[in-house]
Amino acid sequence: MKNNVTIYQDNKITQSRYEFSVIEKRIIYQIINQIRKNYVLNGTDNNLFGDLVLNLNYAMLKEVSENTDLVYKALRRLISKFYEFNNDNQWMIVSIINKAKHKKKEALWEITVDSDMVAKFVELAKNYTAYSLVVAMSLRSEHSQRLYEYCSQFKSAGGWRTTIKDLRHKMKLENKYSRYASFKKRVLDVAKNELKKMYKEGSSDLYFEYSEQKNGRSVDSLTFKIIHKENIEVTSLQDLDYIVRTDLHQIFDTYKKPKNKEFITETMSVLRLEPEHLKKMYGKIAFVKSSIPKNEWQRYLRFVIKEDVLKTDLDEL
Repeated sequence: MKNNVTIYQDNKITQSRYEFSVIEKRIIYQIINQIRKNYVLNGTDNNLFGDLVLNLNYAMLKEVSENTDLVYKALRRLISKFYEFNNDNQWMIVSIINKAKHKKKEALWEITVDSDMVAKFVELAKNYTAYSLVVAMSLRSEHSQRLYEYCSQFKSAGGWRTTIKDLRHKMKLENKYSRYASFKKRVLDVAKNELKKMYKEGSSDLYFEYSEQKNGRSVDSLTFKIIHKENIEVTSLQDLDYIVRTDLHQIFDTYKKPKNKEFITETMSVLRLEPEHLKKMYGKIAFVKSSIPKNEWQRYLRFVIKEDVLKTDLDEL
């Protein structure tokens, strides 16, 4: 895949209940990509988030839609939409965008995102979904976009199972395609066929197949099997650094274990001195996650880091 960019989205958002048009979601993908560049890859302190003013030029908007009126319509709808977050500490409702402005003479679109919304998009410490901006922007169906995000979230697990009722709820399709045959034809099969076609053409990193489980005579739940490419293209050292750093912090549970955090911080400092070491670690992590039981990941990688990373660095000194 050429010019591929990997972006990240908090699983809480991926699993939340919402409905967006294709153009609305494409605008959100552009926003997330800008947040990724500004806050994620450079390791900005979590307390320094501010409102984000995003400038889109016509080249970027062409990826969203070539029809200006449709972009206007999508932005009007996005201003009225929100994400809702509720946990033991707080309940919060946040508008996706605060303001949109089309500077016609400058050929720029200015979109403002609230600092709380920026922070939610960057909450990637423990759970995140990684997916390709190229794929997400290319999909023609909002259902394909949503199911692609689910597949990206569960890719390492190889698939997931859900009831049709829960899937309808999350996709806000309770009142559409009331017959399962229609839901299957217009939602599931559209997404499956679109992603599979792109996968075969080399423009998507994954697609899915699904099987049906019945309760009596009616289909009650679905099991999704994810088929994906093991070797994901990484286009920059920034992407590579972020992926390796995030995976290591997650695998070593550094948010609960300070000593592990020191170990991973030291490891990343050494890896950044030599790009080839960073690439090798990316490959090691990919191997571990695909071939070794999860309860062995930390032990195996600790050995690899001590023998191949920290020891190498000390020998070279």
